[in-house]
Amino acid sequence: MSDKRPLGTSGEEKHDQDPSNVNPGRHLGFASVLARQHMRASLSNKDYVEFPVASGDSFLFETEVNCSNRLLIPTERAKQHFPRFNTSATKGSNEPNILHLTIPQTKEWHMPIIHYDDEDAFMFTRLWPQFVKFHNLKTSDKIRFYKPYPCLRTYHYVVAFDRSKGNVAQVPEFRSKNFLFQLKMTPGDVGHKRLFIHNDNVVSHFPLFYIPEKTRMVDVIKFTDAHNKDWYMDVMQYDSDFYVIIEGWDEFVKERNLKAMEMIKFYEPVQCSHMRHFLIECVKNEDESNPTQPGSTKIEGDGKQDDRGEPSHRGRNNGKEIVIGL
Repeated sequence: MSDKRPLGTSGEEKHDQDPSNVNPGRHLGFASVLARQHMRASLSNKDYVEFPVASGDSFLFETEVNCSNRLLIPTERAKQHFPRFNTSATKGSNEPNILHLTIPQTKEWHMPIIHYDDEDAFMFTRLWPQFVKFHNLKTSDKIRFYKPYPCLRTYHYVVAFDRSKGNVAQVPEFRSKNFLFQLKMTPGDVGHKRLFIHNDNVVSHFPLFYIPEKTRMVDVIKFTDAHNKDWYMDVMQYDSDFYVIIEGWDEFVKERNLKAMEMIKFYEPVQCSHMRHFLIECVKNEDESNPTQPGSTKIEGDGKQDDRGEPSHRGRNNGKEIVIGL
């Protein structure tokens, strides 16, 4: 089972503060003079500048940036270098673990981390997309973690980057025989930060999901899209009729430029990383006349669709438009 935790309360929002408002700290030793010189230059031309870590900082490990909206660090590696972390500490907790990450003379991030049982890893969650964007990280870049000296606070680490040339993303196989179901996007689906999926589709196609109704518990599902990007999205049960995807959905809509009346399709992957891993395909309106587009296919099913664009033998929502304040 993957980690289940209650939906975040308002008390958790303090971790979502703008990291640019946090003082990066002053433990950087010999680099401080050079850093101030570069900082003056960066403030004048607003170019992003990277600085060396201090000579007293101890290298711990490095990990590669994957094409994903979250970063995963294997549990054994995390336990070795973040010794106070443990898998049970995050289960059923309102508060995730928080890593304090310093990028020398640039930013300090308070990065939320939860344990993700399905891939036996600790997962960087909410702030990870902002972190990647701000530091202009690309797939196959490496992130290096250092233990600072002196260490100013618990879970405090210094981070540096090793830029790579990157690789061309491979397109996953969207096999027609692995097709599960499809949804036509409504204005609410693309305009609000959530996607409702009828309980019948969840039970039929995501059978390992079970979240008790009215518990506000959250689970994680993994989707891989036609650009080979992994999307980890938070799911909860809204009521007896619907599950709702919340965290991760809005970012997906914006990055893939999804519009109302366009289609998303779900497939079983040819090679899954675990039982909660599926493929997600965006069928743009222009794709219907150009089936050679990556990940685009003709509409499948029995040819009859309900008002959500789902095959008629799937669950219907009777045109129900639901808005919740998530």
